[in-house]
Amino acid sequence: MRSAVAMIAALGIGAASVPPSAGAEAPPPAGLVIPAEQNQNPNAARLVGAGATGYLWGRAGEGYNWTSYADGSTRAVPVPDKQRVATVAGTDVVTFTGLKSPVQRDMRTGQEWSLPIPSGWRYAGTYGGTVVTTATPEGEPGLRQLSWQNGQVVETPVAGLPDGARSLYVQEHGSADGVFVEATVNGRRVVYRLDGSGLHPTALLDSWVKPGGQRVVQRFGDTGTYRVWDLTDLSKPAYEITLTDVGDEKLLGVVGDEVLYTRQSATGGDTATDHTVLAVPVTGGPERVVLDRAAAIPVVEPDGTMLLGRASGSQDATSSVYALRAGAEGRVTTAKVADVAAIATVVEGMSMAQGRLHTVDRIPFGQARLRRIDVSTSGSPTAGPRVDRGLFNQYAGCDWDWCEEVQSTGDGRLAYQGINGTGLSVLDESASLPARKVNDEPTYQQPHDTMQASGRYTVARIPGPSSEDYSPRLQVIDLDTGKPVYTGPAQNAYMPAFAIDGSTLWVEGASPGVVQALDVRTGENVRSVDVGDCDLTDLRANGTDLYWECATGTSGVYGTVTKKSVRLPAHEDAMLGDGYVGWVKDGVLSVTDVRGTTGTHVVGRPIPRRARGGPSTGSAARSPSPTRTAGCTWSRPV
Repeated sequence: MRSAVAMIAALGIGAASVPPSAGAEAPPPAGLVIPAEQNQNPNAARLVGAGATGYLWGRAGEGYNWTSYADGSTRAVPVPDKQRVATVAGTDVVTFTGLKSPVQRDMRTGQEWSLPIPSGWRYAGTYGGTVVTTATPEGEPGLRQLSWQNGQVVETPVAGLPDGARSLYVQEHGSADGVFVEATVNGRRVVYRLDGSGLHPTALLDSWVKPGGQRVVQRFGDTGTYRVWDLTDLSKPAYEITLTDVGDEKLLGVVGDEVLYTRQSATGGDTATDHTVLAVPVTGGPERVVLDRAAAIPVVEPDGTMLLGRASGSQDATSSVYALRAGAEGRVTTAKVADVAAIATVVEGMSMAQGRLHTVDRIPFGQARLRRIDVSTSGSPTAGPRVDRGLFNQYAGCDWDWCEEVQSTGDGRLAYQGINGTGLSVLDESASLPARKVNDEPTYQQPHDTMQASGRYTVARIPGPSSEDYSPRLQVIDLDTGKPVYTGPAQNAYMPAFAIDGSTLWVEGASPGVVQALDVRTGENVRSVDVGDCDLTDLRANGTDLYWECATGTSGVYGTVTKKSVRLPAHEDAMLGDGYVGWVKDGVLSVTDVRGTTGTHVVGRPIPRRARGGPSTGSAARSPSPTRTAGCTWSRPV
């Protein structure tokens, strides 16, 4: 499914629009679908490990996937309860670690088992399907191996560690058949190779090596000399070569008879896939380009094939994983293994005024950013290109079931309340983020839409002083001065319902269904209207129209000039435009003309609903915020 923004453009802009004459047949508003922006999957290049039939990619906290070599198919890899990090080390067994003993899963069969770590020991690393543990600091230094054999856990003590060994360090994950272990023995660093037959001393200087099949490469100290080692004989390096301007972070490993490393692409970009992969023979020689637009996170299959993520050279935002194999005479060849589909930007919030749609966009797992789309609402609506207005801070966007409150003021500015209700900021019309901080006053976040903006004023529920047990009250802030101009009386709960339109604050009165209009500059009650005999739960204001909703589920739009209400069918959420109201029921968006005679028509499609606290399955995590608009906007997949 591709996320998109569906827009229903009204016939006028703002509250100053002249309503159609009585009995006039106004055409229904036109619809506009703005396709979601497609992005390269940020996890596509984050390869974790390669097995015999597939490879693991992803990131802790953001999800893992397993892709098959045979057909390129990809499936999600669920992480067991209380585990967080997944590793693969040369086999199809995924090892999960976290807050309890490791859990392993065979990706071919789906079988899963736990490897309980004995008391006094802790997880240290993995090779193949074997977990390596070390003694805790309180115990004598030692190593043990845990594996799953014939349906049961097999624990094997590791011999060969000399007396006086200290400071054991095990590579986080090794190859299919072994892992390097580093120890301090009598004040001297010693590197061992640990495999199924035990612990074997080597001549390596440290355990910081880059992988290969039966070869590994290591930088010699801080020099430009690099040593290539055969795993079959670690008593001496097999080759030594000199590389200029490479360094540990650019070294990839060995494939066949060539050492691979990366350099930043000539574009000077800083993305994860903006590297050029180069190869040099293990015997030395000129470098050659093997792959461009590549990531610098390699994993190695059991046969020594290296896998790397690679960005697409086209505009379709797809990415791929490439295999680097030893070809004729040990030279590296490349071939695509699988494509990684693009992912849609998630719309976490939106607001529209004067034909400008602002969205809080997020590439999944990325930082929330503010975008603007200019929309022409004369005739059939059209959308201009997206204009980037900057990144929010790393905590902005959606947090569980609450999202950033971004509101168009109607005068070209945007106001927003930070995550956790901290601080009010305003973004001037031509400015980019970060916005100008207006104040640091905390606000309540529940229910949603607790902050509204119109012109130079915003209104939100704030906690009162401790002397009044922090009882909530309404407060109106002047964005030009940053100071409050009106503070309402304390309330026992989040009620009353409220809405703001310019300098008029509409507030639910003491009597059921009665709404008072207050002038925020003076605090005086300038008028009262009776929209219905019920307990109001929501209000929205736009010029002469007042949307209302009752606890019983009844709702409508009251015309303060006609003094009549247009009743609406039962629905879950609504947004008031200029002469229209958009409302959603069971994920289907409909629009009702509240001034003319066109009635109601359906314009939307089902929206996948998001479970509380769960990942968004559609394009928006919440309904758009109410603002004075030239129509209505809604987010839905297409």
